[in-house]
Formats: sequence, C-alpha cells, structure tokens
Amino acid sequence: MAMRGGKKISDYQINGNVRRVLAGRNVDLKDLHYRSTNGAVDITGRLRFREVKSIPEVMKELLILEELISDVKGVRRVNFNLEDWEKANSGQYVRRLEGESPQSEDS
Repeated sequence: MAMRGGKKISDYQINGNVRRVLAGRNVDLKDLHYRSTNGAVDITGRLRFREVKSIPEVMKELLILEELISDVKGVRRVNFNLEDWEKANSGQYVRRLEGESPQSEDS
C-alpha cells in the first residue's frame, strides 16, 4: 500500500483511478495493460485512442497522461513500457519505428 497524506491507498484503488484517467483521455484499453505495485504504476502494451490523433498529438497526450497519473493519490512513480512509444533523454516521447528495439536510441 502506498501512503500519501497519512492515508493508506491500496494498489486496487490506484488501478481504478488510473483506469479512470486513461478512459477520460479516450485511451482504448483493449491492448493496454496497467498495474500498480506499492504505488509504482507500470503501463505496457500498445497505446491507441478511440479517435485518430496525429503523432504530435499523441506525444502531447503521453506527457499529459504521465502528469495526470502521477497526480493520482498514492502513485509514487509512473513507467510507460509501450510497444510503439518511448521516452527520449530529452523527456519527450518519440514514436518507435517498426522493428526498432527499445534501447536503439543509445546504440
């Protein structure tokens, strides 16, 4: 359980709040998985939205999602491990090309 402000927040509660954030931003949850372990939220899979978004719009949405999820009560850390997006050293999200490995930016 994560603590914030003296109250214990369960991972189950965090998961529910993360789901609400994702759904509220029109994220298609079919191929996206999320879980909280002691307040550390891991989001894996393919990021898709219910409406078409351009690459710059998705880049912006990822930053918004990261901030909104970080603000969820009890969340200590957010980690995106997405099939088609990764966080660059600059802090911006970039689209990973087909077949590109997650660590190719440093190679």
